[in-house]
Amino acid sequence: MDYLIKITGRLYVTNINTLLKLCSNHCNYFDMTKTRRCETRFYMIQKSVYERNFINCYLKVNDKKDIWLEHIFKNIILKQKIIYKMFPILPKVRGISGSTGKR
Repeated sequence: MDYLIKITGRLYVTNINTLLKLCSNHCNYFDMTKTRRCETRFYMIQKSVYERNFINCYLKVNDKKDIWLEHIFKNIILKQKIIYKMFPILPKVRGISGSTGKR
């Protein structure tokens, strides 16, 4: 099964090797703990699920209306009833934010 792991540029996940050992490539992993959005800096997803549901979702982003990719991902996951799990351990994301420039 083909699988995608997305990590935003300028960021890295210090515990990626542990996550890869603990996560199954037959499941989708997202951080959906936030109330209005899905964390998109780092996620793991089956390639077929991504291609079927998310490949063009960036076209719906509208910063002027405060519609971010994180909102769109969460809406798609809920609307399409995509089966996912939370990560078995918290990903340790480090680096420089693309939107704020903060470390």
